[in-house]
Amino acid sequence: MNTKNFTAIILFATVLGYSQKTNNIGFGISPFGSAFADLSYDKDAKNLFRKSQLYTNIDYNSYLNVHAFYEKQFDGITTLFEAKYATAKIKDYEKGNNSNLLTEEYDSNISIYSANVYIGYTINKKKRLQLPLYIGGGISYLNAKPISQGALELSAKARLKFYISNKIALYSGVNYDLGVLGGKDIKNDSDKLIGYYGMYNLETGLMFSF
Repeated sequence: MNTKNFTAIILFATVLGYSQKTNNIGFGISPFGSAFADLSYDKDAKNLFRKSQLYTNIDYNSYLNVHAFYEKQFDGITTLFEAKYATAKIKDYEKGNNSNLLTEEYDSNISIYSANVYIGYTINKKKRLQLPLYIGGGISYLNAKPISQGALELSAKARLKFYISNKIALYSGVNYDLGVLGGKDIKNDSDKLIGYYGMYNLETGLMFSF
């Protein structure tokens, strides 16, 4: 074996070993956050982000989520796959003059199931204290009157990771999701709801590297 081949093998083994050490799995919760949804019927809306007189804006609090993720880092670049379940309660709502949404019966709770994929970059990589930044998107399902439908979602997050050992880290961070939805009103199949929603939350959890 010549020197060039030997060097190439050593380099490949080093890179492979490095990549294996930067696979992470994690589990966490979000004890604090907030959410809103802005809805109207398709036939009444002027456009998605311009309110008509038939819109309903809902504000939620008592936000809580649980999430799990798999992350792979290589030389500061990271990919993250995350699934989460979130719940919140209606705090208040505002209606347009002619809105017939949420006039009598509505669910006080909303449940949201999401699956997102992120790409990001880690500041202070390979150190005990790291700051990864992520941007991504995915799909979600919202379940609450008058919403019971799927949505497309954009998401951004930042996390501060602190390695308490070579294989275990604690993390805290902030997350923001913005989603667009469109589907049938579960109380009236002839009417289609469109709208958008947003959620922000603080999160914390435990991560394992392997």
